[in-house]
Amino acid sequence: TTYFRYDTIQVGTDGIVEVVKGSNFSAGGTIPGPPGATADHLAIGFVLIPPNCVAITEFNVNKSFTTPIPSSLSSVVDDDELEWTDTSTVIHLSIKDQYGNYYRNANPGHCFTFTWLMGNGTLSYGGESQDETASFSFYYSSSTNAAVTYTRDGEVTDRSVTLVITESLTGLSSYASIVLLDSLGQPM
Repeated sequence: TTYFRYDTIQVGTDGIVEVVKGSNFSAGGTIPGPPGATADHLAIGFVLIPPNCVAITEFNVNKSFTTPIPSSLSSVVDDDELEWTDTSTVIHLSIKDQYGNYYRNANPGHCFTFTWLMGNGTLSYGGESQDETASFSFYYSSSTNAAVTYTRDGEVTDRSVTLVITESLTGLSSYASIVLLDSLGQPM
């Protein structure tokens, strides 16, 4: 779901703690406050429930809603150890907001830049590619994750890869590493 909700925590004169469920709201709509306590009860706090919330933590208690902003850049490599016969793997990039949901910047999109710290090979995305001699940048404007392909050279001079990945509009960064193995299974 894409809705947020405030619930109120209340205690009655009988000492029983209860929850008063609030109304759903979207980030772009009117933001309501937490619901009031019912008769003969005292509100002792409220809980902000973001979209896709599966567990309540201290992050949710007595926290006011703020507009979702990009908060983290994640890079996940499908196969971070390539055997000699494995030629490529995919690096997935995603940006999430402070609530842990995918963040989308549709216009102009996210500008990702891969900088080679070490290693060699080729990075590809959307019909464009670049080897280790220069950084590789591209725009991405979809809602979940970008999938960038890394392809090894397949030479005895191959070297394991470490990449720094940055997003220019947010300044967020991440790393990706891929261990390349030689024909004997030893790291290169």
